[in-house]
Amino acid sequence: MDHTHLDPGEEKRAVVLKMTNNDAHLTDVYERLGMIKQAWSCACFLPQMGNTPNKGDYLSWSESSAINFANSYLGGRTNRNSVGIDMMTSILGTATASNGAVDLFHMEGVTPEALESGRDLLKADYKTYVIDDEELERLYRSYPVLWADKNAKPQRVFIGCPHNTREQLKWWGNRIVTAIEESGRETVACPAYLFAHKAVTDDFSQENPELFAKMERMNVNVAQNCPAMYLSTPLQSDECVVTNSNKTRVYSSARFCMDDELVHIMVTGKLPDLPPADRVGG
Repeated sequence: MDHTHLDPGEEKRAVVLKMTNNDAHLTDVYERLGMIKQAWSCACFLPQMGNTPNKGDYLSWSESSAINFANSYLGGRTNRNSVGIDMMTSILGTATASNGAVDLFHMEGVTPEALESGRDLLKADYKTYVIDDEELERLYRSYPVLWADKNAKPQRVFIGCPHNTREQLKWWGNRIVTAIEESGRETVACPAYLFAHKAVTDDFSQENPELFAKMERMNVNVAQNCPAMYLSTPLQSDECVVTNSNKTRVYSSARFCMDDELVHIMVTGKLPDLPPADRVGG
């Protein structure tokens, strides 16, 4: 929990510290087993982590988004492992699988196996699923709104689950700063948080010092938290948070919004005109 950049308040801090009273001990255990110090990130494949696998490497990972990225885009191979098992199997060079959703996909002309084998990867009876604007809209409208008051004023904007890359921090930083400047405001109307590992943030701030300084002045925070874990903590779970991360939405009561809607909320502090009646539970 990054209380420096995402302070939940004194009462909630006390709850977090009580729940995580074994954190220092567990960190010590992991590091003695060989973990890179302070390498806590769901985007464990980024160059700043020093842990990017090559095509064909056998891995033992547990983070679901990292598993999908490693298997598909990088061409490594890992099962979905439970926490703790990932470290043990890395030491042994074997792996055990636990349940999960799709952990591998092929993208024509992009992912390693698709580049090598092309459409030979397809089964003879493969099915075609068309993803167009209409389908995306249907899916979006199916997401439930879990806030007690569905018209409540958003309290925080969360962006980055999995963690942002350096390029994503720059893209979002420029977009937010431009929107705030064009609105005539000096700061965001709703506190905004971009999540990234410290090493990624350091790279970004060193390469873009002027942009980073503007973001800080505008109350756009870059934190190291796992946003989904933040919102699964007692007292914090009731906060009215909006996000563009489907993962955060699935694991919490956060409300999913498109990128343009998040920018609107950061500028105005209010929800845009949305059709909540079309949402499940809305």
